[in-house]
Amino acid sequence: MGRTFGNAEPILPDMDWGLFAVQWLHVLGGIFWFGGSLFGNLAVFPVVLKLPEQIQRAFMAPLIERTDRIVVPVAIGTIFLGVVRGTVLGRIHTVADLGTPYGIAWLIGLLVAVGVLALGVLYLSPSVRKLMTSTDSGVSFAQAGRRLQVAAAADQLGFFVIFTAMISMRFL
Repeated sequence: MGRTFGNAEPILPDMDWGLFAVQWLHVLGGIFWFGGSLFGNLAVFPVVLKLPEQIQRAFMAPLIERTDRIVVPVAIGTIFLGVVRGTVLGRIHTVADLGTPYGIAWLIGLLVAVGVLALGVLYLSPSVRKLMTSTDSGVSFAQAGRRLQVAAAADQLGFFVIFTAMISMRFL
């Protein structure tokens, strides 16, 4: 039983501290991953595209390296903790559980999160790297930037779906 003061409700109710830690880290990772994506796609990238190409190259090359070293492990950890939260510490214990409303929302969130991670790792980061290291004068930064913005919009849409699935799970 949690600690009480007189006949009042417990101050610290009995709770599953493992679940609390996993949930807290999962949400923190999701905030970092989604927030970083929002900031990069809506603030940093549009400003960088307006800079001269030399400055774009000088800025983006180290930024993408650092981003990959930080965001990719955070994203993988966030997905892993979501799997733990939904299965070991959650309601998904059998394949049949994936057919419940909660299971469907969880599975949508998981699949879209893996897709968003794949989009970043397999397309966005390599495309930015290629653009920043290209010596081909025929490469149009503006055209390449627009293609990357479309992919970034897909990234943001994916986060919207993940976020919606996670919120809906609270009510299912």
